[in-house]
Amino acid sequence: MKCSCLLAVALFSVLSHAAVRYDNYKVIRITPRSQDDQKWLKTLHEVWEGKVDYWKHARHVGSSSDVMVPPHWQSEFLDLLSANHIDHFELISNLQDVLDQSTETISRRRREATSVDDFEYTVYHTLDEIYQWITDFVAENGHIATEHTLSTSYEGRRVQAIKLGTPDSTSKPVAYIQGGIHAREWISPATMMFLVKKLAENYNDGDPLVRAMLDTFDWYIVPVLNPDGYSYTWNNDRMWRKNRRKPEGNICTGIDLNRNYAYAWGGTGASPNSCSELYHGPAALSEPEHIGVTDFLLEQQETNGVKLFMDFHSYGQYWLYPWGYTGSKLVKLEDRDDLHNLAMAAGDAIKATHNKDYFVGQSGPDLYPAGGGSEDWGYGILGAKYSYIIELRDENKYGFLLPETQIEPTAEEIFAAMKVVGETLVNESVLASDP
Repeated sequence: MKCSCLLAVALFSVLSHAAVRYDNYKVIRITPRSQDDQKWLKTLHEVWEGKVDYWKHARHVGSSSDVMVPPHWQSEFLDLLSANHIDHFELISNLQDVLDQSTETISRRRREATSVDDFEYTVYHTLDEIYQWITDFVAENGHIATEHTLSTSYEGRRVQAIKLGTPDSTSKPVAYIQGGIHAREWISPATMMFLVKKLAENYNDGDPLVRAMLDTFDWYIVPVLNPDGYSYTWNNDRMWRKNRRKPEGNICTGIDLNRNYAYAWGGTGASPNSCSELYHGPAALSEPEHIGVTDFLLEQQETNGVKLFMDFHSYGQYWLYPWGYTGSKLVKLEDRDDLHNLAMAAGDAIKATHNKDYFVGQSGPDLYPAGGGSEDWGYGILGAKYSYIIELRDENKYGFLLPETQIEPTAEEIFAAMKVVGETLVNESVLASDP
C-alpha cells in the first residue's frame, strides 16, 4: 500500500524545533517496600500534584512508580524520599537526552527514505500520515473496510474510525476499539494500525476465526481519539498528555480525556486543577472529541448492540476491567467472572507470543482509583459486556518513549490476544442466536 509521507527535511525541522525541552528533567523510579511506604507515597502524590508528573503508579508493595521531576523540584523531592527511607533510583537522568536520541532515530530513518514509500507499520507516524493511511487502506480493502468520522476535535481535526466487517443486509453488533486518548502514548496508535492490518490480512488469507469475527461483528477501530494532542506531541511537546482545549477561566490548557467520561466523573483520582495532568474538565463529557464518539456508540447500542469497548494506552503491561472509580472489590460487577476469565485468556495469548506478562485485574482496586474513566463508562453507561483498558509495553525501561523496534512485537502479541477476544464474542453471539 502506498502512503503520501512528509518530506524528510520538513519532518526533521518539525522534530528538531519542538517548543518544549526537558533538559535535566529526571524520571525517578520509586518502590514501596511496605504498606506504610505505600500510604506515605499516596500522600506524597496528593501534595505534589502539579509539580511532578506521575508516568506510572505502583499497584502494590514491591511494584514501582515512575515520576518525572523538573530540575527545580529535584533536590526537595529526592530529599523527601531519602529522609523517609523510600527505595528509589534514577530511571532517566536527563530526559532531553532520551528525546534527542529518539528524534534523531526517526529523522535519520526519514532522511534515508523517499518522499512516497510503501507504508511502514513498524515506525511511528504523524497525524497527517495516519489520516492518509486510513484513506489508502480503505481504498485498497473496500470489500471489508469503510472510513467514518465519529467526531471533530476542538481544533477542528477529524476523529476517524475504520470499520472492518463484511457487508450484510442485516444489522450486526459492534465491537469498538480506540487508541491515542493520551497524546504521548505513541505505541497505542501504532498498535491500532497494525491491528487493522493484521485483521484484514488474515481475513483475506482465509483465517476462519478472523472471518467469523468480521462476518459476525462490525469492528470500529479509532487509531487516534485525541488528534490535537497527538499532533502537539510531534510539533511542540513530546510529553503532552491531554487534549488542547482551554476552557474559559482556566489557567492551563488541556483536559485529561480519560477523566472526562460520564461515570463517577470528578471522583477519586481526577483533579479539578486545570494545570494537573489528571484535570477532569469543567463537566462530564465536556470535550468535543468525546461527544460525537459517545453519541455514536450509544446509538449503536440502541440499534445493533455494542458487545466490546476497549481503550489502548501505555505503559505498564496491564489488562484492566471495571470498576476504575473505586478501590473496593466489593462493589457489584455482574460480569466479573467473564471479564476476568477473558482477560486472563488474552494474557495467556500475549505470553505465548513473545513471553511478555500482562497483569490482569480491576483497574481501581488493583491499580489505582480514577473517576471518569473510559472502562467504567463503557461498562456502566454504554452497556458493553466486555469493557477493558489495556496498558501496552513496556514495563521496565522506556516508559512513553518505546523504541520503534518494539512496535511489531507489541502489535503481534495484541493481535493474538484480540483473536481470543474475538472468538469469545463470536461464540457468545452464536449461543445467543440459538433458539
